[in-house]
Amino acid sequence: MPPISKSSRSIKPPTPNTGNTYRDRCITLIYNALNRGQITKTQGAINHPHKLAVNVERYIYQLHNFTVSKGYKDCIRSKIWNLNDKKNPALRENLINNIFSAEEFARMSSEEMASRERQLQNILSRQSSLKASIGVVDLKPMKWEDGDLGEPTTCLTLGQSFDLPIWDPTGISYMPR
Repeated sequence: MPPISKSSRSIKPPTPNTGNTYRDRCITLIYNALNRGQITKTQGAINHPHKLAVNVERYIYQLHNFTVSKGYKDCIRSKIWNLNDKKNPALRENLINNIFSAEEFARMSSEEMASRERQLQNILSRQSSLKASIGVVDLKPMKWEDGDLGEPTTCLTLGQSFDLPIWDPTGISYMPR
């Protein structure tokens, strides 16, 4: 389907009125983040960005025990930052196209909101950090003398015998007796 231009969605949103100016400002910021750029319609009806902004804010407010706390502010800031991320337009499009609901979005962690490329980069970063902290490039199986492992373990589900693999990052076999 062709992209829906910003001009076709340029209905001026009603002024939010939650009774709290900070919450009203958050709704406006979420709306502005949702309403930037073009949206490609992928399925079903498109959520109106203002209704969506109100619902997202309401669910975040509910998750933080109906208080404008530091956690609430951090969560709102994270959602707005991720929606505004030019490298992650899929997040905004998926939210507007009903791929996930406002409640699901409100519950998402920063890791879940990240683009696929960013998620892969985070995984690779964690792996390299782990390798650097351990100081190991490869894990090597431990070598054991005959009888050190005792009897083979039997899987109760499959009924098969097997030796449990024991990994030693140094490659040195040592088993206290």
